[in-house]
Amino acid sequence: MDKVKEKIHPDTSNNEFDLSTFINTVTNQCLIYANARQIELKIIKDFNCIKCQINETVMNAALQCLLNKIIDVTPCKGCIEITVSQLNDYWSMKITNCAHNEIDNRNTNSLNSVPMPVYCCGSLRSIKKIIHLHGGKLSGNKHGKVICFQIQIPIHNLCKMKKYMVTEKSETENNGAYPINASSAKQIKSILKASKLPHILLVMSDKDFSDYLREALSSFYQVTLLEEPDKVYSFACQRGPDTIIIDEIVNGTYGNDLCIQIKSNTEMSDTPIVLLLNKNISENYLTYINSGADRLELRTVSIYALQADIQILIKKRIAQQNKIKELLSDTTLANHPEDDIKDDENAQFLRKVEKFLEKNLSTEKYNVDILGLDMGMSRTGFYNKMKEITGKPPANYMLTYKMAKARAYLLEQSYSIGEISTMLGYCDAKYFSKKFKDFYHVSPTRLLKNTLG
Repeated sequence: MDKVKEKIHPDTSNNEFDLSTFINTVTNQCLIYANARQIELKIIKDFNCIKCQINETVMNAALQCLLNKIIDVTPCKGCIEITVSQLNDYWSMKITNCAHNEIDNRNTNSLNSVPMPVYCCGSLRSIKKIIHLHGGKLSGNKHGKVICFQIQIPIHNLCKMKKYMVTEKSETENNGAYPINASSAKQIKSILKASKLPHILLVMSDKDFSDYLREALSSFYQVTLLEEPDKVYSFACQRGPDTIIIDEIVNGTYGNDLCIQIKSNTEMSDTPIVLLLNKNISENYLTYINSGADRLELRTVSIYALQADIQILIKKRIAQQNKIKELLSDTTLANHPEDDIKDDENAQFLRKVEKFLEKNLSTEKYNVDILGLDMGMSRTGFYNKMKEITGKPPANYMLTYKMAKARAYLLEQSYSIGEISTMLGYCDAKYFSKKFKDFYHVSPTRLLKNTLG
């Protein structure tokens, strides 16, 4: 929480949003950790739509922290129920690590009236103060192995984080609001800072080694451990980690195969992967040459060298993404700057032309004659009009449009060259590659290599 000229960082502003969506987001962010510990998360809602106004960034961090603490103390193969409901002007969230029928009514009802500290989950001080700043309250109850927390927060009460983080005031001056001391402010800042760190996914089943890596890397990154190889792909697509570190063998599955699976998907192909190997044997390295891993490292590598590798890979990926955005923004589909088109009538004419070109992009024999008919003009009239506006014959204009589309599709890396040729109405990939090379003076594969490396 930046204390600069009585202003709070934009990320900590109050938002109005749908409560159901917010709770699902918080739960999904904890789901992988819960699955790794074989704990089921159930959400029960008894409302259709509630629009709340809270500090989303801060509250998200607080609820994630609370839920993860409950996951930590819940026995393996247990169940955590999250019940969300509305009572007058408040929304409430009850989290318990057992089914409803295992809690008697007396204990459940006591949560609404008697706040009780629960120390088995560790310190809840920061979480509790964040909720207090929203005008709400956190109460808890422990009965045997059953833990139950209940949160109640006003639906339209704004978070007073700014007021109490920027200036130090007494409890009386703050109209009875819960004050934050320097220690708590530091804890809250740590939670927010952690949520903005790059995300590293560790895929390994060696507990001692994974614990070591988590501890060593957690100061610089958000670290998630995944022990089940079959869930790597779904997790990577859902959370989009900045780097994935995969062990040579994970629960009987070769890390080499996991790398191939991730890299073969267009959505995940640019995610950097570090593959850890057990032995320093030259032949061993050669067996992984086709895995697609961005780095091959020994398990005995220095932790500082591993951190350097991760930083290099993340920076390279960011630079690559920025380069693609730049190239895509530079790709003008019709190759005519809008500033050069002074006449609104001509601009509308070209937009109509592009609409027909887009609609018939994959039609193989869509030519100038058919486009002229679609525009309701004779061939000569259409030719003259296009030449007047763009300075090019219609056939050149259509080719420019298609090639700009082709370049954009290539840079997106979502389609193969064969798929792009079909999407653009070419008879085969070879002919498309020839047309592309004639236009850009470089083949599609060479363009990708030159641009993305």
